[in-house]
Amino acid sequence: MLTGHYEAVMDLVWSDDGAYLGSTGEGAVFTWAVDGFVRVQENTSKLYLNDAIACTPDFKTLVVGDTTQVGRERDEG
Repeated sequence: MLTGHYEAVMDLVWSDDGAYLGSTGEGAVFTWAVDGFVRVQENTSKLYLNDAIACTPDFKTLVVGDTTQVGRERDEG
């Protein structure tokens, strides 16, 4: 079970190798290691809706967007 989001998860993205999962929702973006479903990174801000997420094939860059703001890029590496 993924623990961390206190409201609905709006979008998910998987790394190409299936080792990582990114999840986003109201005020939070989390990166998970699928082996054990351990949260390895988090970014929380109540300023953004965070209702969409995409990643590069190597999962080093996540792009998060919402319906009220322009997309934001996060470098994971």
